[in-house]
Amino acid sequence: MQKEATDRVTIPIDKVQERVSAATGVSRSSIRRVKKEARNIKEHVAVSFPKPKRTNIKTKVALDGFDQGLLRRTIINYHITEKRIPTLRCIHRKIREVANYKGCKETLRKEIDKLGFRWKKFESNRKLLIEKAEIRHLRIVF
Repeated sequence: MQKEATDRVTIPIDKVQERVSAATGVSRSSIRRVKKEARNIKEHVAVSFPKPKRTNIKTKVALDGFDQGLLRRTIINYHITEKRIPTLRCIHRKIREVANYKGCKETLRKEIDKLGFRWKKFESNRKLLIEKAEIRHLRIVF
């Protein structure tokens, strides 16, 4: 560029890639490749980055027969002992105190379903935890 300033233009101004190649000392194919990458970046506005690795500690706790019985008794007697309607959050809190339960609420919900309880919706749009009819019938018969 300084040489062209003192002398005259040796490479025509309309041949941009040749001028850049002569000024930088980089081959024309490299300049074309960089130009193509820049065009691709402009077309793809959203750049994808690798997702961060997350380490999830899964605490799936299987209840044995004793703990299942304890959970069943806790649910049945909750209204009597606490004077409130049993919710999943309350039952989870209570079973953590009583049985040293280490699982999450969702795992507890699945265990409650396995025991034969279900959530029934009432007029006030609240859901109450009740035993399924088959389970209640088996308990009464035996």
